[in-house]
Amino acid sequence: MQLRPYQTESEIEICKELDLGGNPLLKLSTGAGKTIVAKAVIDRYIKDGRRVLFLAHRIELLRQGGEAIGLHPNLSIQSVKGHKYDGPVDLIVTDEAHHAVAESYQAIYRQYPGVPRFGMTATPARGDGRGLGTEFTKLISVTTTKKLIEQKYLAPIEVFVPENTIDATGVKKTAGKYQSKSLSKLAATDSHCIKAIEEYKAKADGLRGLVFCVDRAHSRKMAAYYCSAGYKAIHLDGATKKDDRAKAIEAYRSGEVDIITNCNLFKEGLDLPVVDFVQCLVNTTSLAEYWQMIGRGMRPGDRPLVVLDHTSNWKTIGLPDDDSITFSLDGGAAKEKTGKKYERRDDGAIVLVDGDDDEWVGGPSSLVALNPADRFYGEVLSKGETAIGVYVSAHTKVEIECKNGHLFMMTPSNYKSGSGCRKCAGKCPEQAKEKFLELLKANGKTLHSPYVGVMKKVEIKCKNGHLFMMTPQDYKRWQSCPKCSGMCPEQAKEKFLEVLKANGETSQSPYVSAHRKVEIECKNGHLFMIAPSNYRQGGGCKECHLNKRYPNRAPTSLNTIGNQLVNTSGFSITPANVST
Repeated sequence: MQLRPYQTESEIEICKELDLGGNPLLKLSTGAGKTIVAKAVIDRYIKDGRRVLFLAHRIELLRQGGEAIGLHPNLSIQSVKGHKYDGPVDLIVTDEAHHAVAESYQAIYRQYPGVPRFGMTATPARGDGRGLGTEFTKLISVTTTKKLIEQKYLAPIEVFVPENTIDATGVKKTAGKYQSKSLSKLAATDSHCIKAIEEYKAKADGLRGLVFCVDRAHSRKMAAYYCSAGYKAIHLDGATKKDDRAKAIEAYRSGEVDIITNCNLFKEGLDLPVVDFVQCLVNTTSLAEYWQMIGRGMRPGDRPLVVLDHTSNWKTIGLPDDDSITFSLDGGAAKEKTGKKYERRDDGAIVLVDGDDDEWVGGPSSLVALNPADRFYGEVLSKGETAIGVYVSAHTKVEIECKNGHLFMMTPSNYKSGSGCRKCAGKCPEQAKEKFLELLKANGKTLHSPYVGVMKKVEIKCKNGHLFMMTPQDYKRWQSCPKCSGMCPEQAKEKFLEVLKANGETSQSPYVSAHRKVEIECKNGHLFMIAPSNYRQGGGCKECHLNKRYPNRAPTSLNTIGNQLVNTSGFSITPANVST
């Protein structure tokens, strides 16, 4: 296959970085042929007899990658979750590489320490703001979406926005993302669903494409609305069975289905033959997510891609053909001031006009999420402390030196929430052990087994010579020997038997513990079950209690009558023999 000029340049830059011992990351727009570039690099390795591992996180992407790259004994194409290959590897290729910092990918990378790798993605920016510089050494971007559109390698974009959009201003966010339940209640109303159909009829009637929804219920509802309006629509999501998903996609390819409503499925990588329109019904704070949605339809065709955006994403995030948005490995994207802004015309079309730049989000919540490492380091310095270790992620521990010179390990997320040096706070393990030993000594007790931690039991000898097991944490609360305080199991048993004898009653089953029921015969000959702890608190025979309260009451049950007859007459009884 003849490579396009930008693909050839990308291949050369990738191989240069690999030859220098680096791990390059290719940034190339959706539809521009990232897999073709990957094939060219993989072919170089295979021709030299080297082995390549190709990783993707979804089965459709694997099939698609396999069809584009081809099969070879030295090439292993694996899903991240179903990864089973354990043979030698000389190069790891990661598709949709903005996922590379996830633990599922990290586990595979750790399996092959020192093995070079290169990744590819259209959007090297994550919704959580984490940078990709820990996994890749150089970002390779030889062209832009705008240039590829001008060169006819990608389809131009026409964006239309209705008058009444889905306003997510009051929707709560978790980790910078909108909460899907709250957003779904807002977006899946009948009025918004009807508006979506009306907008499609007005701007994209007859076009085939994708509708992006908030969640499964929203997507199913939109599919039902499209079908009721006379269109051939079907719902799919990540939980749809693989076979059903494959049949639905094949039905779309063959023309039996024209519209696919979905949630969390077509936002990445998957190629469909004809996508003439994309309808966005889900608000997002993620540039990567929004651009991936639009990118599904940017492969060149006979007409521009029609984007029906019912949100404010076009304004707060921007469109893929905006060259003022640039990417880095430090944490995502940045936007340059251009003196241009997006504006909605009367017909709903979005155009770029002169004016003050729009307020830009471009990340999980705002530009403060651009570089979380810098934010963490700044927070440490503001407290007069020093980060000794390197920031990896919000949930990976970093070594910190406090202002008193103590070294401690803590995750940036815990540090941000107000936690700090445990030694300064008197909470470190060494201090806990010292306090425990001091307390033992003050109470005249000695430790007879190694101290492990505050929650691990140790053997203690009291001043009266009794040995007992207790956790340091419990000892701090009670500070007493169970036997000396009358709380040991043997003493509890003795007291229980003493109370029984004093009440003129006898135990008919073995004593196990204070909370395990035993059978007791009261002084009136009734048998009953009760826990020793409850018995010591005043519990007793229920039959005697009822007889005392209701002297003239009848027997409480058929079983009671039967038991009385058996005891006095020596024969068995059934309900049919009993007359009232």
